[in-house]
Amino acid sequence: MARVLDLLGKSKRPADIAKSNPEDEVRVHTEFQDEEIEKSIKVLESAGVEAEKIEKKVEKSVQESLKSLGTESAKRIYVISRGFCPECGTKLNQHLYTNICLNCGWNSYTVPPAGPVRVHLEGGHVLEGDFCYNLKTGEILVIRQEVVVARIKQDTCQWIEYLWTDEEIRKKEEQRLREEYLTCSWCGAEATPDDDGFSIIYAAFGTYQTRYIFCSGQCQEAFRARYPSRVHRNCYETDCNHCNLCLKRFDTNLDSYQITKRARERVEAKSEEEKTPVR
Repeated sequence: MARVLDLLGKSKRPADIAKSNPEDEVRVHTEFQDEEIEKSIKVLESAGVEAEKIEKKVEKSVQESLKSLGTESAKRIYVISRGFCPECGTKLNQHLYTNICLNCGWNSYTVPPAGPVRVHLEGGHVLEGDFCYNLKTGEILVIRQEVVVARIKQDTCQWIEYLWTDEEIRKKEEQRLREEYLTCSWCGAEATPDDDGFSIIYAAFGTYQTRYIFCSGQCQEAFRARYPSRVHRNCYETDCNHCNLCLKRFDTNLDSYQITKRARERVEAKSEEEKTPVR
């Protein structure tokens, strides 16, 4: 029975909670209200010997729901990682911790971790908080010090301002540089743009364009010999900007520049760290 109560989101009756800790007498339940939980408990208690069967059914239902949600989430993450919109399948415009689909408007972005955020309302009024959430119900919740301080209709909001400090942006850049280790697509060694033979090629062996990075000319030649390009595509010798024979995932000119720039910044940052004396 205890496991069923846990699944329902409450392991004790409200009266028991009040006795054990008076400060917890009033609680907020995000999924079930108190009287709904009480009804469920009474049903289970009146079922008697059937309670165990109900418990198993509830547990199985919860596990199936979690599995379904996990599968859908994994699919969306995979599609986004390939550079495409999870809603309409169009190529995403990717920026620093931001993905935007110009076709359907889907977007995913990171906001400052500790605010503040300013919500500009009609009439020039401004509300400040640590976070704000745009809900599908057509409302905006403003959070300050972990509590809701305002609930606003979206049609009364003119725009939302996220205040990034220079230090926060610098930390985001450093985090990305630490995460982006360039590895050779052939031998798996670290690839450094300043090394002789470093190269980036874009090829589509299937439907989608893919990026390959090589630490040396020998690795690139070995890769090309092992995976010859299709004759009608000839990806190794064709400029992607003048080819429409596959679905593009990268702006090759901008992407190659950004990869090289970030890699050099990471190498420079690493060198500076090595020069800094340890105290």
